[in-house]
Amino acid sequence: MQKYFYQNFKEYKGSFTDTLQEKEVQKAVTMHPVKDPTHQYRINNHFSAAKIQKLREQELELHRAISEMNQVLNENTQFDKYGLKPSVNSFVPSKPSEVIGWEFMTSTSVSSHLNVNPRKGLNSYRKDTLNNVVSETMDIINRHSRQRGRSIDFKDVLYGYSTVDPLNGPSYIYDILLTYRKHKGHNMNVPVRRHAYLHQSFLKTQFIESPFTDKEEHSNSLVNSQVFQQLGGNLENYHAFDIHQETIHFILPLAGKVQEFERFMKVFETICLSRKDNSQMHIVLFTKNSSPEEIENILSIAGKYQKLYGSHLIEVIEADGDFARAKALDLGAKQCSMDDLLFCVDVDIILTKDALTRIRLNTIQSVQIYYPIVFSQYDPAIVCGNMSRCKFETFNFSTWTGYWRQFGYGIAAMYRSDLEKVGGYDTSIQGWGKEDVDLFEKFVTSNLTIFRAVDTGMIHAFHPVICSPDLNPSQFQMCLGTKATVLASQNQLAEMVMNMTEILNRNLENGP
Repeated sequence: MQKYFYQNFKEYKGSFTDTLQEKEVQKAVTMHPVKDPTHQYRINNHFSAAKIQKLREQELELHRAISEMNQVLNENTQFDKYGLKPSVNSFVPSKPSEVIGWEFMTSTSVSSHLNVNPRKGLNSYRKDTLNNVVSETMDIINRHSRQRGRSIDFKDVLYGYSTVDPLNGPSYIYDILLTYRKHKGHNMNVPVRRHAYLHQSFLKTQFIESPFTDKEEHSNSLVNSQVFQQLGGNLENYHAFDIHQETIHFILPLAGKVQEFERFMKVFETICLSRKDNSQMHIVLFTKNSSPEEIENILSIAGKYQKLYGSHLIEVIEADGDFARAKALDLGAKQCSMDDLLFCVDVDIILTKDALTRIRLNTIQSVQIYYPIVFSQYDPAIVCGNMSRCKFETFNFSTWTGYWRQFGYGIAAMYRSDLEKVGGYDTSIQGWGKEDVDLFEKFVTSNLTIFRAVDTGMIHAFHPVICSPDLNPSQFQMCLGTKATVLASQNQLAEMVMNMTEILNRNLENGP
């Protein structure tokens, strides 16, 4: 009875955070104690998703049965790729460059040819995938265990391989340690090892109409709007105007950097001002950190564009004290109304007009925050070196010229109402960094969705990173990490070190 009325003593407050895949939990009728509504919702969501998965498996099996029967009857029906039998060899390459590599896995790490550092620890999504695959495999193995008078228990994954076929789905080969238990006749418990060859098929493509593209004359627009509002969306004003024309409020923190500011304003003129795109610029200028000449040049550049296109499109806000990005973004946001779309940007970012469209489409009030993954350039002086013909084009997305800043959260688009909902920027954070991570964590713990995606219309131009020793230790370490990352690719840095004999031979001076 204890197995059916399951009491969880393994986790804090019985939250079932890490034990939902366990066999005891799967067979339990009730689970105790779960009193937190957040955990209750998560558990309900887990079992609902498992039920949906079972129904999809049944649908897939029916498609495969139909496909097999058509072959037996020699029926010339339309080809149903969804009904193909599972196979780890479903993709046959036609040339060497199409051969798909396999990653080596253990229960704690993964070694991959796709990473510069070939061996890494298993991150959360890989652990979840491994647990789900093992759980499904054990369900298949024990499906008829009662009739056969035996059961097989999972012990560990000794090693395995995984790959993803972009057309057919992921495949796995696992060496699994199991325990064979015989119940009929002479009882027996024997440890065994088995190879499991597994393939997961992709689901069929699903099309869902966005409520923002619905027209009032569409019969299903009301239904879509109601569903969207249940998810927390605000459709009150969306049918009143074209979302592609919504005004973007740029918030630009600035201290010095006259040349970079002049470059940014030229880009802003090209993609916004000259095209009469709906956009406004809010420049938050810290005068304490700039010389009088720099301040005069910045105001002169801003004034030039104000005269050409109107002062209502470009606003300069002077801030007191030392430069603090959190304070600057907070001041800029307060110049906007609650329903305004904010784009927090840096002066080193180079944009295209297509990026503006993605900002508008990927940011949804009361629902979604857009955190683009921008391409960050390496130091051209190191990348090019003494090469006279080095091509360092702005939008050259190669591993030699830069990297995708996956852990950068400074560039973000959101509505001011959503920013205020989570508490806004922490203006107590001074100096370089950390304010973006703090806000990102606030959004993660809220009921808002975070949309992270590579944006090919945003480039972070290289600039030297200066880390002040006056920063607190955590900010200083983050700054040093960024400074090292933007120098050059690991492959190029390794080549440079290999050519420095004084470094390679430094341990040989004192003998072996």
